[in-house]
Amino acid sequence: MERRRPPLVEDLIYSVLKDALSSENKAIIDCFGITFIRQLINSTRYSSSVFNIIMNDPPCFKGYPSGNYLKQIAKVLELWSQNSQFPIKYTPLSGFSTEITQKELESLSHIPECIANLLTYISDSSALTLAESLLISLGPRGILFCLGVRRTQGSTDKYMIPQRSIIEKAFSQLYSKEESKSSSNLSVGARSLTKHAHRSSEGFWGKITGTDNMKNNTAQDILRRLLNEAAWVNVHCLPNEEAILEIRVSQGYGARWIIEKKNFRGFVEPMMEGGHEKGWKH
Repeated sequence: MERRRPPLVEDLIYSVLKDALSSENKAIIDCFGITFIRQLINSTRYSSSVFNIIMNDPPCFKGYPSGNYLKQIAKVLELWSQNSQFPIKYTPLSGFSTEITQKELESLSHIPECIANLLTYISDSSALTLAESLLISLGPRGILFCLGVRRTQGSTDKYMIPQRSIIEKAFSQLYSKEESKSSSNLSVGARSLTKHAHRSSEGFWGKITGTDNMKNNTAQDILRRLLNEAAWVNVHCLPNEEAILEIRVSQGYGARWIIEKKNFRGFVEPMMEGGHEKGWKH
């Protein structure tokens, strides 16, 4: 008779956190908001996950996560329980401050003790209550930290980051304009890239030439690179109060999406002095 493998610590954490999120506990709903909770629970429907954690020494974030977000959160919490501080390193980016992120991570110094308490009583009837307490201690920001999301001056904790498939779909849909009588075979992302690529003197965006189909394929390659190599993920509000998902690779190049409308907003250049005046050409 085949012996069963004992459950991994991350699996135990995952299971009890899922139960706590599904419990409709008023304190959790007040802490996270029903939309945030639903988006996180909905992610558990994915049968697989792609973590954006590179297990170096120390581990670091790289890429955009996808699939079952709660699986990654449970893994990070397991690692966190073994450390006195947040276990995953954020890669510094030129022109961007990590001060707010670091300060808020320091404010979560009590989390390892909360995880230890949960693991001590994981098979006890009090496990659900301890899991609810852990979630409230983490708050939306702690959950987002576990997914590699940064905290800056304009960041918002209202939204769970959208699934990779959602932002890929927004990028890949064909461009259309109501007042235009002719249809386009260019994707939204490819059209944006044709207007943006000249801004990089380093040639990061490549050459956008050929048929519409060739341009679409080039844009898809760029998107894949941005998602696979993302060193910066942030959700922040613009002056018009729209919530924006922003990702950047280590060189500072990146892209943005409008979260609620699920629209691709465009590409971004590395931070530079006098960027607005120069039209972000460098």
